[in-house]
Amino acid sequence: MQRQTTGAIFALIACALFSLKPILIKIAYSLDLTLNDIMFLRGSLSLPIYAVTLLLLCRSHENRQKVRAKLLPIAATGLLGYVFASALDLAGLQYVSAQLERLIIFLFPSFVVLLNWGITRQRPANIVWLALLLGYSGIATIVVTEFQLAGTHILIGAALVLCSALVFAVYLLLSKTQITAVGSDIFTSVALGTASLILIVVNIPFVAPTSYSVNHWVLGIAIAILCTVLPSYFIGAAMARMSPTRLSLISNFGPALTALFAVIWLDEVFTLSHAFGLALVVFSVVLIQRRKETSAEKQRSPTDNTDAALDKDVQINTQKIIDNGTR
Repeated sequence: MQRQTTGAIFALIACALFSLKPILIKIAYSLDLTLNDIMFLRGSLSLPIYAVTLLLLCRSHENRQKVRAKLLPIAATGLLGYVFASALDLAGLQYVSAQLERLIIFLFPSFVVLLNWGITRQRPANIVWLALLLGYSGIATIVVTEFQLAGTHILIGAALVLCSALVFAVYLLLSKTQITAVGSDIFTSVALGTASLILIVVNIPFVAPTSYSVNHWVLGIAIAILCTVLPSYFIGAAMARMSPTRLSLISNFGPALTALFAVIWLDEVFTLSHAFGLALVVFSVVLIQRRKETSAEKQRSPTDNTDAALDKDVQINTQKIIDNGTR
């Protein structure tokens, strides 16, 4: 139980930091940075931290053996989650608001739940379906409002971000066994370190780092450290302690936090429809918390056994949260 609680705390911290990402990206675009600039800054400023962390971890002979055994699969997983999914998400943010981006990304828990269901053949508990229904009803309310306020270009951005959410959900499902095998710190350092290196190599022909202003570098550091490095370690630690379904449901807080940040820093519109939708989202999280408290007070029920089977199957065969985040 304590392990689950610690995982939930880590997941919530990661959620808050990831929620800042679309705000900072929108600010970056307003300062005339391009998609290539943002990805280059994110990769170049993140890579040293992941590299140093990996070197420290590899002082242990056991850790060096783990890295050698799992290097390629972990690197491929990092490429999927933090290069492909991230590129789609950042591209979509050129067309949609920060609030809508976060709402669409919020769809990835449904992909995780359904993919887990297909892999493990274990049906999620009824309370999980109710929580998802309430959460996505809230999202739908806000999405309708956003589409009424925006032009047709919103469809392009929405499609890009939706693809990002799907790719990230697959990343989550692939990473759990790797985290179980090598630990969250090694996984995060290798996966995101590799992704950061690829971001540098792919984007450097299209950028001019010497032309960046102080504001550009400061913003790049904020995106790289606050929205990439720190939450990636928090989410990695959370993944090692929680099932994919439970972890993904904590992301219910993400849209509310992003909406708050967007209103404060980007002057985005916040209507009664937004408030109603966010209320549904928060209430869905409360339902999940109530289920956890109830489960702790009594013997394992069939639903708890389902989650236990899910955790075991995922550890052996599949996997895991981050975005992120895109992440």
